[in-house]
Amino acid sequence: MTRLSKYAPTTLKEGAQLVLSVFICLHLTGEPVSLGRLDYTLRKFAKPIVDKDFVIDQEEQDIIDCFWIKVGE
Repeated sequence: MTRLSKYAPTTLKEGAQLVLSVFICLHLTGEPVSLGRLDYTLRKFAKPIVDKDFVIDQEEQDIIDCFWIKVGE
């Protein structure tokens, strides 16, 4: 989070942290917002998936799973 206060996110983890932080801040101020297409928002941080070899990186899957757990809290 320290890096995100000065620089743009470069990894999926940093991108997810930034989206979650903005979502939580807006929610706390009484502005209900939708996350929208999370795959579209974070697509430039994720590794591309080749059609014939549909395998998702476990670390990236864990980041997305933790993201949705935090949203649900």
